[in-house]
Amino acid sequence: MFWRRVLLGALIAFNLFLAYSIIFGSSGYVEYKEQADHIMTLETEIKRLNQENAQLSGQVRLLRSDQDYLERVIREQMKFVKSNEVLYLFPDASNNKSDATLDSSTSNVTVKDAPKGPSTEEAAGAGQDEGKN
Repeated sequence: MFWRRVLLGALIAFNLFLAYSIIFGSSGYVEYKEQADHIMTLETEIKRLNQENAQLSGQVRLLRSDQDYLERVIREQMKFVKSNEVLYLFPDASNNKSDATLDSSTSNVTVKDAPKGPSTEEAAGAGQDEGKN
């Protein structure tokens, strides 16, 4: 009878150890749930990156094939203008920076034709001609 109680106690202790290992062990249920959550996070990140990749691939395709799109991107992002244009940069209303630097992602770009008149070089040359007379 004594040995039965000892054996029963040992089996109960062994079962409790197994239950603890199954739930909290290195390959247990808690670790499984953490890994499942991590997998879900990674799958969400993969979907986001695939969408971003598709968008960037579309932009590359447009840049290679559409000259109007290429010109617009160059004008907006690199602030290039044609020789007869003036570039006006306006800071965003939401941007309350006090410094004068502008970021291309936080500024609006307006390109307008320059007024029709003599260029600064022509005006400087005309002033020199008047001084010679």
